[in-house]
Amino acid sequence: RLQERFPGAASHLRDGKRLPVRPAAHYTIGGVTTDLDGRTSVPGLYAAGEVASVGVHGANRLASNSLLEGLVFGHRAGRHASVTLRSWSRPSPSAPLTRIEDAGELAEFRARFEDATGVVRCGEQLQRFLCELDKADTMEKILAEKVARACLARTENVGAHFRADALGLNAELDAVG
Repeated sequence: RLQERFPGAASHLRDGKRLPVRPAAHYTIGGVTTDLDGRTSVPGLYAAGEVASVGVHGANRLASNSLLEGLVFGHRAGRHASVTLRSWSRPSPSAPLTRIEDAGELAEFRARFEDATGVVRCGEQLQRFLCELDKADTMEKILAEKVARACLARTENVGAHFRADALGLNAELDAVG
């Protein structure tokens, strides 16, 4: 059964090798701030589900709130957008956005991004990643730059955000209630 579901891991084990085990981000608490109808600060852009920050999570994820985000707020965003955007004319983008097309280059970029912005973050590593980005000329790099800058701006540990080089706890952010 292991062979069927995880052929790579099964092959690794068959060869007598150990499987690497490390923390991983399996969920990203939304960072796109929206109102209760999914509207963002960008006219015509809506966000819902795991990408949105509606306010139901706080600084850490509660198990079933992702269902609430996806079902309830997704429905609200869709309903609001369908009514509001009927007569809306979309502006033309200033320049076409490209993507990282090469599979190897994309895999390497994702690995670097995860190393810098993953579960345990460090300011020096985030700075190095931002310098390596050179210019944000693809959709992946634009998003990665925004995430890395947000991680760098938060210097204390709060909820699911952990910096190995944290300056300490912010009492205001640590309060419950």
